[in-house]
Amino acid sequence: MPPEFEVDTISTTDQNITSAHPQAGATAVFSYQNHTQTSPAPTSLASNALETEDRLREQSSVLLPRDVWSPPIVSPDADTVWKAGSMVKVVWDTSSRPRRVTNWNGKIVLGYLEDGDENNEHLNFDHPLADGFNLTHGHIMVRVPDVTPSNEYIIVLFGDSGNRSPKFTIVN
Repeated sequence: MPPEFEVDTISTTDQNITSAHPQAGATAVFSYQNHTQTSPAPTSLASNALETEDRLREQSSVLLPRDVWSPPIVSPDADTVWKAGSMVKVVWDTSSRPRRVTNWNGKIVLGYLEDGDENNEHLNFDHPLADGFNLTHGHIMVRVPDVTPSNEYIIVLFGDSGNRSPKFTIVN
């Protein structure tokens, strides 16, 4: 039987596993919440930890932790005025992106808030401003729809999690 070594935690950061260096031909035993997975040991656990985590997830019903990412919307902001029919750039901050994101595909939806009701966003899911783009890009151009002028508009950026912009204005 080849030599083994144990990894107590499957981590998405290299800091917890960089000290483990198996011998050639060793097997790795990965344990996560009462589930054990034995796999051929990679020569560098740090470089293969995420791949092993994915294999463990596929081969078991264990739900492994994932990072939820809700990138803050930079533009539009409260001072923004969009003109109906124009092309505008929606921008979000990607600097806090975690290593493991559940969903990289983004969707931007226009909505509006009514005075006194900050909870009902009146989102127009039937006509997204953009859909299917990569969240890591940090921006996308969209065409402003022909809507009733108001200073109560918002956008919501969906992907891993929803993130709402401040209210902004759309004019004709």
